[in-house]
Amino acid sequence: MLEYCKRNHVLWKAAALILFFVLLFVAALIRFLPSFGFADLSKAEPVYKHDKLYYNHLSRKEQFLYDALISAIDLHKEYTDEIRYVFSSAEFNNVVQFIISDNPEYFYVDYNHIESYVSETHTKVKLAYYKSREEAVHMQQELQTAIAPMIEQTASFDSDFDKELFLHDYLVETCTYLTDEPEDNESYLYNTAYGALVLKKAYCDGYALAFKLLMNQSGLFCSTVSGFANNLPHMWNIVYIDEHFYHVDVTWNDADMTYGKNMIFHGYFNLSQEAIAHNHTISYEDVLPLAEDDTNYYEHVELNAHTREELADIMYRAMINALQNDLDYFEIGLDYEEAKSDFNSLFADTVEQINQEGAYMVINAHREYACSYDARFLNIEFYRG
Repeated sequence: MLEYCKRNHVLWKAAALILFFVLLFVAALIRFLPSFGFADLSKAEPVYKHDKLYYNHLSRKEQFLYDALISAIDLHKEYTDEIRYVFSSAEFNNVVQFIISDNPEYFYVDYNHIESYVSETHTKVKLAYYKSREEAVHMQQELQTAIAPMIEQTASFDSDFDKELFLHDYLVETCTYLTDEPEDNESYLYNTAYGALVLKKAYCDGYALAFKLLMNQSGLFCSTVSGFANNLPHMWNIVYIDEHFYHVDVTWNDADMTYGKNMIFHGYFNLSQEAIAHNHTISYEDVLPLAEDDTNYYEHVELNAHTREELADIMYRAMINALQNDLDYFEIGLDYEEAKSDFNSLFADTVEQINQEGAYMVINAHREYACSYDARFLNIEFYRG
């Protein structure tokens, strides 16, 4: 009996020792083999998130990093949790850029000073913030307070186009494009939605991020587009309206950028990809859906002239509408080859016709071009007597 117990005791010790080494081996696998206990992310299908255009074009592995960063940012943490995957510099930079493009609400994150720490099997990211957690929360509340009335008003519009137009015109009218480098210590804010919507001053990325935020919170699809315009770095938007994708450049529709005047222009409102490509180059073209429809703003509101007869009628209606609404400019679209030469004579004829009718008097009328591609769209300034 004693011998039996001794034998069993030895067996139990051996079993315990074997179990210990098995557990140690499993722990090593978990620590050093990232895929152990997880799906192989190199083969896994990406996850889809509404209004996160760039997130939806990352690999599942890259989405894993994206999600880890967002989770840390939401809690204002200094470090992400340890991530059991290793990312190349290209993957890491790509994910950070896509987070910027997808998330205008994280305006307080200092993306330029995010650092990654990589071992053979793991990644950990150190985040940087311009503001403390308390300051960031307060500024987010300011942002929501600023846009809440606009979001509420969009609920009263029947069509998505009208909602989009209202938000676009609000942003153009209330925000001023910065042409000079500001002297304050928080100039980074002018590249954010906070700058455009709270401070009312912004650069192009501030306009684009603000428009995305307004559109998304109104239930409309909108994403930012990074690229170049006239060979300079630029940001604008792509939207989905009436079952079609369109490009919108809110910055270039703000006439105070070029003329220092409070005019709302629509030359870059709902353009096709072919149209925007006349002076815009897309950086992530493979990510964006193709905008094929050419029903731009002027076509949609029936101000796009295709013949001389249409131009005469449109010019008269547009000028009368401007006079009735106390505006000193109007817009029309010119969409046929001889339109520019026809315009010169028809403009003078229209002014003379209105003056003869006697309801309004137009004096010192002259043309001032604020053109989009191919000078097809015009702002015309005139003065009333």
